Amino acid sequence: MRQLDVWQFQRREIEAAQLKPGEDVALEEERRVQANLGRILESAGIAYGALYDAPESAFAQMRVASRKLEELGRIDSSLGEIKTTLDPALIALQEASESLRDYLSRLEANPERLEAVQSRLAAIDKLKRKYGASVEQILEFLETTRAQIDAVENAGERTAELRRQRDVLAASYEAAAARLTKTRTAAAVKLARAVEKELGALAMAGTTLEIELTPSGWSARGVEQARFLVAPNRGEEAKPLDRIASGGELSRIALALKTCLLHSGKAGGGRTLVFDEVDTGIGGSAADGVARRLKLLSSENQVLCVTHLPQVACYAAHHYRVEKAEAGGRTTARIEELDEEARRREIGRMLSGNRVTAEALSHADQMIRAAS
Repeated sequence: MRQLDVWQFQRREIEAAQLKPGEDVALEEERRVQANLGRILESAGIAYGALYDAPESAFAQMRVASRKLEELGRIDSSLGEIKTTLDPALIALQEASESLRDYLSRLEANPERLEAVQSRLAAIDKLKRKYGASVEQILEFLETTRAQIDAVENAGERTAELRRQRDVLAASYEAAAARLTKTRTAAAVKLARAVEKELGALAMAGTTLEIELTPSGWSARGVEQARFLVAPNRGEEAKPLDRIASGGELSRIALALKTCLLHSGKAGGGRTLVFDEVDTGIGGSAADGVARRLKLLSSENQVLCVTHLPQVACYAAHHYRVEKAEAGGRTTARIEELDEEARRREIGRMLSGNRVTAEALSHADQMIRAAS
């Protein structure tokens, strides 16, 4: 493999250099010192003489001043504070002079060392042009190259290990999926029968519901998907819900389903549920059954319902009237929240028509009291 050969060459070249982190910075500093050794010796020597070694050095002058202040302090004690202030500076001068002396003692002209440093820096610069702007970046490149070589040289072992892990995970997934399928199958039958029972109270008695589980391939939700099939009349073939159910039937099936889930404790609260046409083609006890179930769902959810039936409207916690009107050649809709009296009259109108009678209002009062 050509790329593997390239990686191996790069690894050998970098490893042969035996680089150390920060080496280039330290070598550059040493090269600068060696190259300017004469100037450094001269300037440092002058500085040392001025600080300590010369007869008129700063240290010598400050010692004279310190002694004189000590003598004067015996005469005027207030001058003792000046000497106290001067003493730390005298100590600092002595320490700086000693450090500079030690530095000078270490300096030594070494042409061979300078040549060795320059040669080493040249070798490092060659690697920098290929692999990175610093020794640290070159070493990072080396680690990456080693990892790539290892991945190629151990590809067979790595592949075998990945396949083993895949097989273990696949077996675990299939076992979990099988358990989920078994649970779903039992739950689907139980839920279908419960929904059918609810539909009996919603003017859909005789409706058969089937929950069909069909394979769908692996997913985070298992290996099947659910499809709802419905037969509005017994003896008919069950067909997909979205193809044969009317809007009103869909709303009532949804209401029955939500009610069953609420009874089972698996509905999940805090949702907004919208029901439209849920009262289409029903009345009497069926309308009351729809209303009671909507009220039950509203205990844990926000339920919005569009209705024309007073049996449903009387259960609402908030009653809104929607009206259409034509003005200026345009049709507009107007929505109004009804207060207690307006709601009473609206339910009376729903009972008796546009002419609200006293009997209708009395009936409306009875319905609102019963619902509350």
